[in-house]
Amino acid sequence: MSSKRDSFLPVAPRQRGAMAAGARAGAYLSTKEQTALDRSLAHLAANGIKPVFTMQEFADFFGHTLRKVQSDAERGYLPLMPRRDPNRRELKMINMVAWYARSFLAAEQCLERATTFN
Repeated sequence: MSSKRDSFLPVAPRQRGAMAAGARAGAYLSTKEQTALDRSLAHLAANGIKPVFTMQEFADFFGHTLRKVQSDAERGYLPLMPRRDPNRRELKMINMVAWYARSFLAAEQCLERATTFN
């Protein structure tokens, strides 16, 4: 067994670029981002919402058409879970934790701008 502290974590394939830097844990998250993640997890747990939705589940949950959700995902508007195996065809899954965290961050920024100019 390895003496590394994080040896219990699954080993991901090596990645290059910006995504590789903070892929493991929230080591590079700001305080606001970490707070938004905590709030989104608490919201999901309190309301019994799954942390990951298929596109059809997302469309049903929010009352959108499947085509609209697919279009939003293709444009990068929805945070998608990375594929487990890039050589295999898998359902695209929407990361609800990240989706709610983005909403909390956007709301906080909007409130900061509103109070700045008053």
